[in-house]
Amino acid sequence: LTSALVGSSVIRKTDNSESIRFPALRLADGTLLDQPNTICRYVVSVSDRAGSLLGATPIDHAEISQWLSFKNTELQGDPASWASSLSAINSHLLYRTFLACERLTLCDLVLYAALHPYLAAVKEADRGRTLGDLWRWFDHVQHLPDVRAAADSTNRLPIVALNLKNAAAQSKSSKDEKKPQEAAAKPASKEVTAPKQKEAAKEVAAAVDVKEEAVATKEEKKKDAGPSKAEGKAEKKKE
Repeated sequence: LTSALVGSSVIRKTDNSESIRFPALRLADGTLLDQPNTICRYVVSVSDRAGSLLGATPIDHAEISQWLSFKNTELQGDPASWASSLSAINSHLLYRTFLACERLTLCDLVLYAALHPYLAAVKEADRGRTLGDLWRWFDHVQHLPDVRAAADSTNRLPIVALNLKNAAAQSKSSKDEKKPQEAAAKPASKEVTAPKQKEAAKEVAAAVDVKEEAVATKEEKKKDAGPSKAEGKAEKKKE
């Protein structure tokens, strides 16, 4: 799929050696690449779409690498054991269109191809009833013109029919469930700061009381000390 998408002319090579895992790619200089993600990275890196599919910034590169690693570690073995991994992808996509960046990247292509057999095996009536955001993302990727053209050329990734109403309803339900949680978190922060504000107000009030008391004490001392020099002169003039 990746090779077809970027219009690469590289051809996968096979080898009779038991030490080589497949698919494998032997380059013109004899270098052997036998990891699917490594092959995909190489194929994209030598194409004119490297900047968009591999990311343009260090953060882009990190996010894409993270999802490629996720595919290798979390989407292996029996699909029946993927429940928590699929849920993690679904939660990540709640407010996102693509897995990384804000556009199609290599990790979208790799996970789309990896999930295709699993999602295609789901009964059509049940598609989108759970994992609505994952289904929405999958359907969006499979219908992108360049992805569709590349997939059709491989004859291996046919369209997986989906009732988007199911996915939209499930996605909305997930967002509605998340809103009360977000709202509940806000008052909690206010409750934490409220005691601090009360303590600060008490300290200010105490400081004002101390200042007023000091002023009153000073006035009393003046009275006890008798008239000031200026007041004494004024009294003599009157006499």
